[in-house]
Amino acid sequence: MRVLLTTYNSINWPKFLTTLGSSGVVDLSQKADEVLNPVQSLADLTQILTQSTDIQVCLAVVQAEYFIAEAIDKNENISVVAKRWQTQTQALLDLQRKYRRQLQLFNLHHALIHPDIFIKKFNYSGTSLTPARSPLCSEVSLLAACQYVDQHTELQPLNTRLVATTLPLVDNGKPQVDIESFLQKEKLKQEEKKTRDLLLAQQHKMQEQLESQLKLHAEYKAKADKANTQSQEAYNNSQKKLQKIQEEYEELQKELIQKREEQNKLEVSNSAIANERDLILAQLHQVQERVEEYYLALKSEEQKSKHAILARDKQYAKEIQKMENELRKANARAASAEYNLELLQKELSEHRNSTLWKATGPVRILSGLVRRVDKSKEKLQQDIGLLLMSEYFDVEWYLRHYPDVAASKMNPAEHYLLYGAAEGRLPGPLFDGNWYLQQYPDVAEAGTNPLLHFITYGLQEGRNSSPKFLMSSQANEDLQ
Repeated sequence: MRVLLTTYNSINWPKFLTTLGSSGVVDLSQKADEVLNPVQSLADLTQILTQSTDIQVCLAVVQAEYFIAEAIDKNENISVVAKRWQTQTQALLDLQRKYRRQLQLFNLHHALIHPDIFIKKFNYSGTSLTPARSPLCSEVSLLAACQYVDQHTELQPLNTRLVATTLPLVDNGKPQVDIESFLQKEKLKQEEKKTRDLLLAQQHKMQEQLESQLKLHAEYKAKADKANTQSQEAYNNSQKKLQKIQEEYEELQKELIQKREEQNKLEVSNSAIANERDLILAQLHQVQERVEEYYLALKSEEQKSKHAILARDKQYAKEIQKMENELRKANARAASAEYNLELLQKELSEHRNSTLWKATGPVRILSGLVRRVDKSKEKLQQDIGLLLMSEYFDVEWYLRHYPDVAASKMNPAEHYLLYGAAEGRLPGPLFDGNWYLQQYPDVAEAGTNPLLHFITYGLQEGRNSSPKFLMSSQANEDLQ
């Protein structure tokens, strides 16, 4: 039986076992051709050799250069390591002299580099092997170890004897170090370090410049902020003074304008109510004439067929009812106009008898010379007139359904234009402003008063005033 082992505690021994594909577990009770051993002591090796003369031991040894190089990589004390190698190697060679037939030595590092030669020399029946790819030790450590062995003569004879005793796997057993390659690598490292140091210096310089610029920027910004704060304070103080003067001036102007507006309002309202009364009386006259015409037409058709008469009666009844509604609304608007006129005349009389009116006489004379027409108020009065002349705005109905409007003594048509429509109030039973805005979104988007839009455009465009008239229109189309 053949046993493969080592007594040297080398980091390359596990690599070698891995290369051979062995777990490194020894079981001498099994009779196998080859058994791989982990690291053994000299006492264990002696015990294995004395058990049987049939046991052949293949012992992996480590040259002084490789042993010391591994110690350098581990940062161990070189003198202590060299002494330990010398003692261990001397004892191993003495043991090999005693058991020369059973004990064969081979170089561990050479076997790792040339596994194929190791298989051939020892007739090892393992699988095909590949050379070790990872470095056995660093080139710097190996170069230092070779120099150390050359300088210590007590190691050289023992190292030479160990090389002569081991089974040769290579022609030259001395470790070879490629000096040119090593120097080239060191040169590249130095250049890399120099480049890295240069980049770091440039980076540090740029950082200092950036910090200096940031500091200057902060100083300039602080100065600018301080100057802006001072100028802003001065500006605010001047603005406060100017605002105070402006407020005093506006207060005086407001008093004068308020008096002018009160006077203009009374005069415009008086004129509008008079015009409204005339229009309502004319409309009332037209309604009476139309009622008489319908009545005469009804009388002339009494001699026709009974079926036709009944149909016409229904139609005439509807028209008469409509005319009566118009007449009722016209009377209500006339009464409202008369009432508003009396209120305005009373207010105008009280205002003219006041001390303020008499005191501001010269101001009114001057303001009359430069009076400008308020187009917005003129437009409002025109719109009020349109609503009062329309059959869809019922003054009596509006005041009865909204007592707060009657209590305010405000013109109902003006109230509907300014507030009522926005508050969702209805102008009368014949028009539903809320439904009209929902039915026609374009009117809602334009922000126009719904009844004013219907009177001005809606009637001509064939739009409906309320849902009940829409249903009535659809019913008439179905009958036709």
